[in-house]
Amino acid sequence: MAAVVVRPEWTRAIFGVPGARLDDDAVPAGDILGPSAAPLRDRAVARVLGGGSPMVPLLAWVEDRLTRVDLGASRLVGAALDRALGREGGVPVALHRAADAVGVSERHLRRLVRRMTGAGAKGLHRVHRLQQLVEAADRVERPRWSSLAVAHGFYDQAHLIQECRALTGETPVEVHRHRRDEHVRFFQYAVAGRL
Repeated sequence: MAAVVVRPEWTRAIFGVPGARLDDDAVPAGDILGPSAAPLRDRAVARVLGGGSPMVPLLAWVEDRLTRVDLGASRLVGAALDRALGREGGVPVALHRAADAVGVSERHLRRLVRRMTGAGAKGLHRVHRLQQLVEAADRVERPRWSSLAVAHGFYDQAHLIQECRALTGETPVEVHRHRRDEHVRFFQYAVAGRL
Protein backbone atom coordinates (compact mmCIF):
# COMPACT_ATOMS: atom_id res chain seq x y z
CA MET A 1 0.00 0.00 0.00
CA ALA A 2 1.26 3.46 -0.82
CA ALA A 3 -0.27 6.80 0.00
CA VAL A 4 0.44 10.48 -0.28
CA VAL A 5 -1.02 12.93 2.21
CA VAL A 6 -1.74 16.31 0.67
CA ARG A 7 -2.55 19.27 2.84
CA PRO A 8 -5.91 20.80 1.89
CA GLU A 9 -4.40 24.07 0.67
CA TRP A 10 -2.34 22.22 -1.97
CA THR A 11 -5.09 20.12 -3.56
CA ARG A 12 -6.30 22.87 -5.89
CA ALA A 13 -2.75 23.55 -7.12
CA ILE A 14 -1.94 19.87 -7.61
CA PHE A 15 -5.25 18.34 -8.69
CA GLY A 16 -7.21 21.37 -9.85
CA VAL A 17 -10.00 20.93 -7.29
CA PRO A 18 -10.37 22.01 -3.66
CA GLY A 19 -9.64 19.31 -1.10
CA ALA A 20 -13.19 19.30 0.25
CA ARG A 21 -14.33 17.87 -3.09
CA LEU A 22 -12.16 14.83 -2.46
CA ASP A 23 -13.21 14.25 1.17
CA ASP A 24 -14.96 10.97 1.88
CA ASP A 25 -15.46 10.27 -1.78
CA ALA A 26 -14.02 7.85 -4.30
CA VAL A 27 -13.38 10.07 -7.29
CA PRO A 28 -12.24 8.39 -10.52
CA ALA A 29 -8.65 9.38 -11.28
CA GLY A 30 -9.66 10.44 -14.78
CA ASP A 31 -12.05 13.04 -13.33
CA ILE A 32 -9.16 14.72 -11.52
CA LEU A 33 -6.06 13.90 -13.56
CA GLY A 34 -7.69 14.01 -16.98
CA PRO A 35 -5.86 12.30 -19.83
CA SER A 36 -2.74 11.77 -17.71
CA ALA A 37 -4.57 9.31 -15.43
CA ALA A 38 -4.15 6.17 -17.54
CA PRO A 39 -0.45 6.68 -18.39
CA LEU A 40 0.28 7.49 -14.74
CA ARG A 41 -1.53 4.33 -13.63
CA ASP A 42 0.41 2.28 -16.20
CA ARG A 43 3.75 3.68 -14.98
CA ALA A 44 2.82 2.95 -11.34
CA VAL A 45 1.79 -0.64 -12.18
CA ALA A 46 4.98 -1.19 -14.18
CA ARG A 47 7.04 0.02 -11.20
CA VAL A 48 5.25 -2.39 -8.86
CA LEU A 49 5.62 -5.31 -11.25
CA GLY A 50 9.32 -4.48 -11.52
CA GLY A 51 9.68 -4.62 -7.73
CA GLY A 52 9.68 -0.85 -7.26
CA SER A 53 7.43 1.68 -5.61
CA PRO A 54 4.35 3.12 -7.30
CA MET A 55 5.21 6.38 -5.54
CA VAL A 56 8.02 7.22 -7.95
CA PRO A 57 5.80 8.03 -10.96
CA LEU A 58 3.14 9.61 -8.75
CA LEU A 59 5.62 11.95 -7.08
CA ALA A 60 7.20 12.76 -10.45
CA TRP A 61 3.73 13.69 -11.75
CA VAL A 62 3.10 15.91 -8.69
CA GLU A 63 6.48 17.64 -9.09
CA ASP A 64 5.79 18.24 -12.79
CA ARG A 65 2.33 19.60 -11.98
CA LEU A 66 3.78 21.99 -9.40
CA THR A 67 6.13 23.48 -12.00
CA ARG A 68 3.15 24.36 -14.20
CA VAL A 69 0.86 26.20 -11.76
CA ASP A 70 0.95 29.39 -9.71
CA LEU A 71 1.73 28.39 -6.12
CA GLY A 72 1.39 31.83 -4.53
CA ALA A 73 -2.06 31.34 -2.97
CA SER A 74 -1.25 27.80 -1.78
CA ARG A 75 1.95 28.99 -0.12
CA LEU A 76 0.23 31.94 1.53
CA VAL A 77 -2.68 29.84 2.82
CA GLY A 78 -0.24 27.13 3.95
CA ALA A 79 1.87 29.60 5.91
CA ALA A 80 -1.21 31.10 7.53
CA LEU A 81 -2.70 27.69 8.40
CA ASP A 82 0.62 26.54 9.84
CA ARG A 83 0.35 29.43 12.29
CA ALA A 84 -3.40 29.28 12.91
CA LEU A 85 -3.50 25.50 13.44
CA GLY A 86 -0.16 25.18 15.17
CA ARG A 87 1.13 22.81 12.52
CA GLU A 88 4.85 22.11 12.50
CA GLY A 89 4.81 22.05 16.31
CA GLY A 90 3.91 25.70 16.78
CA VAL A 91 1.39 27.16 19.16
CA PRO A 92 -1.94 27.87 17.41
CA VAL A 93 -2.76 31.54 17.00
CA ALA A 94 -5.97 33.39 16.20
CA LEU A 95 -6.75 33.64 12.50
CA HIS A 96 -6.39 37.43 12.48
CA ARG A 97 -2.83 37.04 13.85
CA ALA A 98 -2.02 34.44 11.19
CA ALA A 99 -3.40 36.81 8.54
CA ASP A 100 -1.25 39.66 9.89
CA ALA A 101 1.82 37.40 9.84
CA VAL A 102 1.38 36.65 6.13
CA GLY A 103 0.43 40.23 5.24
CA VAL A 104 -3.26 39.98 4.36
CA SER A 105 -6.51 40.88 6.07
CA GLU A 106 -8.41 38.23 7.99
CA ARG A 107 -11.34 38.54 5.60
CA HIS A 108 -9.09 38.01 2.57
CA LEU A 109 -7.43 35.03 4.25
CA ARG A 110 -10.82 33.46 4.98
CA ARG A 111 -11.79 33.83 1.30
CA LEU A 112 -8.48 32.34 0.15
CA VAL A 113 -8.78 29.39 2.54
CA ARG A 114 -12.29 28.65 1.27
CA ARG A 115 -11.23 28.97 -2.41
CA MET A 116 -8.12 26.82 -2.03
CA THR A 117 -9.51 24.12 0.26
CA GLY A 118 -13.25 24.17 -0.29
CA ALA A 119 -13.70 24.46 3.48
CA GLY A 120 -13.71 27.28 5.96
CA ALA A 121 -10.89 28.00 8.39
CA LYS A 122 -13.11 27.03 11.34
CA GLY A 123 -13.91 23.65 9.79
CA LEU A 124 -10.23 22.98 9.11
CA HIS A 125 -9.45 23.89 12.70
CA ARG A 126 -12.07 21.45 14.02
CA VAL A 127 -10.70 18.60 11.89
CA HIS A 128 -7.07 19.39 12.76
CA ARG A 129 -7.82 19.53 16.49
CA LEU A 130 -9.60 16.16 16.39
CA GLN A 131 -6.79 14.60 14.32
CA GLN A 132 -4.25 15.73 16.90
CA LEU A 133 -6.30 14.25 19.73
CA VAL A 134 -6.82 10.94 17.86
CA GLU A 135 -3.07 10.67 17.19
CA ALA A 136 -2.36 11.27 20.88
CA ALA A 137 -4.95 8.63 21.84
CA ASP A 138 -3.33 6.16 19.43
CA ARG A 139 -0.18 6.20 21.57
CA VAL A 140 -1.91 4.60 24.56
CA GLU A 141 -4.10 1.56 24.98
CA ARG A 142 -6.59 3.21 27.36
CA PRO A 143 -6.78 6.95 26.71
CA ARG A 144 -7.90 9.31 29.45
CA TRP A 145 -10.46 11.12 27.34
CA SER A 146 -11.16 13.98 29.73
CA SER A 147 -7.44 14.85 29.98
CA LEU A 148 -6.95 14.53 26.23
CA ALA A 149 -10.02 16.70 25.58
CA VAL A 150 -8.73 19.59 27.69
CA ALA A 151 -5.16 19.23 26.39
CA HIS A 152 -6.39 19.57 22.81
CA GLY A 153 -8.62 22.60 23.25
CA PHE A 154 -12.02 21.06 23.90
CA TYR A 155 -14.06 22.51 26.76
CA ASP A 156 -14.53 19.10 28.34
CA GLN A 157 -15.11 15.45 27.48
CA ALA A 158 -18.74 16.10 26.47
CA HIS A 159 -17.57 18.72 23.96
CA LEU A 160 -15.04 16.23 22.55
CA ILE A 161 -17.74 13.57 22.15
CA GLN A 162 -20.07 16.05 20.42
CA GLU A 163 -17.33 17.19 17.99
CA CYS A 164 -16.17 13.65 17.28
CA ARG A 165 -19.71 12.52 16.51
CA ALA A 166 -20.26 15.56 14.29
CA LEU A 167 -17.08 14.94 12.30
CA THR A 168 -16.92 11.13 12.22
CA GLY A 169 -20.34 9.84 13.19
CA GLU A 170 -18.76 7.96 16.11
CA THR A 171 -17.65 8.57 19.67
CA PRO A 172 -13.93 8.92 20.47
CA VAL A 173 -13.96 5.44 22.05
CA GLU A 174 -15.39 3.92 18.85
CA VAL A 175 -12.87 5.77 16.65
CA HIS A 176 -10.03 4.62 18.90
CA ARG A 177 -11.22 1.00 18.83
CA HIS A 178 -11.53 0.99 15.03
CA ARG A 179 -8.08 2.50 14.57
CA ARG A 180 -6.51 -0.04 16.93
CA ASP A 181 -8.30 -2.90 15.15
CA GLU A 182 -7.04 -1.67 11.76
CA HIS A 183 -3.52 -1.20 13.10
CA VAL A 184 -3.41 -4.72 14.59
CA ARG A 185 -4.85 -6.34 11.43
CA PHE A 186 -2.40 -4.46 9.21
CA PHE A 187 0.61 -5.64 11.19
CA GLN A 188 -0.72 -9.19 11.53
CA TYR A 189 -0.91 -9.38 7.72
CA ALA A 190 2.52 -7.77 7.35
CA VAL A 191 4.15 -10.28 9.75
CA ALA A 192 2.40 -13.18 8.02
CA GLY A 193 3.69 -11.95 4.67
CA ARG A 194 0.22 -11.39 3.21
CA LEU A 195 0.65 -7.78 2.16
